[in-house]
Amino acid sequence: MSNFNIEKTIPNIEKVKANSEDDLFKLGGFVMHPVYGIGRVESREDKIIDESTYNFATLSFNNEKLKMTINTNVQKNMIRKLIDIEDIPKLLEYLKEYKSDLPIKSPERYNINLKKIKSSDIKMLIQVIKDLVMLSRAKKLTPKEVSMLKQSKKTLASEIAFVSSITEEKADEMIEGTCRNL
Repeated sequence: MSNFNIEKTIPNIEKVKANSEDDLFKLGGFVMHPVYGIGRVESREDKIIDESTYNFATLSFNNEKLKMTINTNVQKNMIRKLIDIEDIPKLLEYLKEYKSDLPIKSPERYNINLKKIKSSDIKMLIQVIKDLVMLSRAKKLTPKEVSMLKQSKKTLASEIAFVSSITEEKADEMIEGTCRNL
């Protein structure tokens, strides 16, 4: 078993979680889901369930092809605030500096990386990218890892493109350029 710690702190990059659920689920605002990408908050409503009031937000992803209603009171809903444009250089620098400590066994490595992605923390996503890029230089990645690396890069590129108002291709070039210089 690895000594991997998902709670590692990363200097110079602030937590990207919103201060409150009202900030995060602002009507018309945008959020990030680690699997579905950037979503828009379409509506919010309170529902009474078993005499308790819960707030729900309806989110749309992929040009409204996917809609999801989530309980905003639940902390582990995999939704986070988008990164700030000022954080992009710090995130790319972190991609260069991060030191990997993944285990040797592929299934264990895959599960750790999946947990990192599902944590919905942008820094964990960057760790997955760096880990898999570095591993690919030392040995052939499994098909699952190749897919995970491709999807992780796409997720990061789409978020950078969205907050920077650039194309995803340009954002992908930024990420690839950083990865080439690792």
